[in-house]
Amino acid sequence: REWLRAQDFRQVQALKSEIGGGIFLRISFYQNADATIRVQVTFIPQASGAITVCFALSSLTADGARYVTDNLYVPFAGFYPEHWFVERAPWRRSLARLLARHRARISRAGATLVPFTDDPLTDINTTQLELDRVNTELGFLHHPPEREDHGKITHEGRYRVWKEIWMLNYLGRAMRYE
Repeated sequence: REWLRAQDFRQVQALKSEIGGGIFLRISFYQNADATIRVQVTFIPQASGAITVCFALSSLTADGARYVTDNLYVPFAGFYPEHWFVERAPWRRSLARLLARHRARISRAGATLVPFTDDPLTDINTTQLELDRVNTELGFLHHPPEREDHGKITHEGRYRVWKEIWMLNYLGRAMRYE
């Protein structure tokens, strides 16, 4: 927290979400002074009672793109919208190095950043709906009426999750799907 403050980031929201069985995720959001980089700090409880900390940095551009750089070690394996540029580096534990990498990606792309206008919870809900729509259209998720009978993730989606778990655990990077 002190390091983020020293880098001119300030906390904008803190959330707590039950993921089941009395287990809670805690998430704190920080933004830089001009609100063009948002840092999501996620505290993930482990079976041993320990807490793991993961970071996700996000930025929006003037042309509507979203840049995300994170070190989450849990698989996503789904599809991202075409205007999202996501880089996952689960073995990179330093927030300072992750932030430097995020800034380098944006600089290399020549992107013009725009400030976030929504609060983090609204942004999460909006992006979740977008991800659900894209992944349903592309066959990773079953259509909502089919989910009760078949589950949320299709067989093809389960295979992609399995591949991503393998890649994250053994190679320290997420799958690149073209």
